[in-house]
Amino acid sequence: MPNRYAIVIAVDGLRASALGAYGNTWHPTPALDRLASESLVFDWLIADSPQLAGFYRAAWFGVETPRDGVERDLTQLGDVPNLARCLESSGIQAAVTTDDQWVAEQADQLGFGEVRGLEFPEPATAEAVADTELAQLFAIAADQIESWGPADAE
Repeated sequence: MPNRYAIVIAVDGLRASALGAYGNTWHPTPALDRLASESLVFDWLIADSPQLAGFYRAAWFGVETPRDGVERDLTQLGDVPNLARCLESSGIQAAVTTDDQWVAEQADQLGFGEVRGLEFPEPATAEAVADTELAQLFAIAADQIESWGPADAE
């Protein structure tokens, strides 16, 4: 069976409409468009909480907000299957790329094979597109995908 991979890209504040795969025509995103065309892309995620933890509870575990409305540490959901476990049990290597430290910590605790992220101490104006946080984040994701390629594919 060929190797299978999943990369989860979580970017705080990135609107899907900014990407060509979701209809953006004013700013080209050809590499991401190609990745999306060769991938399974989730267009919708229903989260029943406006809190970040609630969103990721829905994404990682597919479970609803507790009836008492109190958010709990996602790593304490115990035996509830999570995305990392489901992918691993299906023989899929998974990695998370994010610009959010909390998301990176949660993903690491949930058992994703690799977690990569960015940290920027303070906002700054980029001199070039390649210097933007978004460009650097996707470069990290591209490095992850490249690392999964055949060793002799140089």
